[in-house]
Amino acid sequence: MTEINIQALRELAQAAYIADGHQPFSDHTWAMLDAEQAVVITDLDLAMTTSIQLNAPVAPQRLLAAAVLLDDQFELVVRPEARSHGLGRRLLRAAIAAGGRGFWSHGDLETARLLAENIRAKRDRELLQLTLSNEATGTQSAPALPAGLSIRPFEIDADEQAWLDANASAFADHPEQGAIDLAELRSLEAETWFDPEDVLLLCDGDTVVGFNWLKVTSAADGATEGEIYAIGVRPEQAGAGLGRALMQAGLQRLHDRADEVTLFVEADNAAARHLYESLGFRERSRDIHWRVG
Repeated sequence: MTEINIQALRELAQAAYIADGHQPFSDHTWAMLDAEQAVVITDLDLAMTTSIQLNAPVAPQRLLAAAVLLDDQFELVVRPEARSHGLGRRLLRAAIAAGGRGFWSHGDLETARLLAENIRAKRDRELLQLTLSNEATGTQSAPALPAGLSIRPFEIDADEQAWLDANASAFADHPEQGAIDLAELRSLEAETWFDPEDVLLLCDGDTVVGFNWLKVTSAADGATEGEIYAIGVRPEQAGAGLGRALMQAGLQRLHDRADEVTLFVEADNAAARHLYESLGFRERSRDIHWRVG
């Protein structure tokens, strides 16, 4: 595989994001790339690229397509100007040949769906992106917490293990979120968008029993987007309204800082969807996970 320049890969991803409105690679993927725990296949590995007639000029040093593999999972992207020339099919086959068995289609784009159906891949997960307008965030009431509980911001170099323990407990059955370790958390802390004040910890004394991690970035159209990046409560605390309290605290913090607020939720998580929809969230798009073979 070609040795990859991370900045070249980020430029390729940004070009696709501007065209599609969906990030082609997850934050987990970027963290694994930073930790050098991913395999990258690019158009430079595919012999056919020299014959492609691009739909618009692209600087010679820029990547046209890339797939990133994490064990048997992968994501791939083709630059908008280089689409409809078979690059996606070649890249998909190369990723599968390298051991890939499952991949995400962010935004359920038609081109990705056709690629998946062409190799008879099967849908096995759906992730919904929900959205809430800025106006609606201002209508949220102050969170009501049971006696003895409080919400405070995350402290770097002090709260990492407490957060990891709470996250592992809350997402014990989640294949990606529940597997975050200290190295990945440190990588996320190094991202330009990370702000410890935006990681709200729900505490019972010195014990972190839940959290709401917020993220503020610029959307493809230039608007400011707030995201409920990760929210969880320890299972033994479930049913006490703590998830709603954390949501209300997060939405109050994001009010006037973002034009809209988004979050992701598994399509089959009925309880979480009911909570988010009761707060005014509505579906914007879907990510589809495809399984090969």
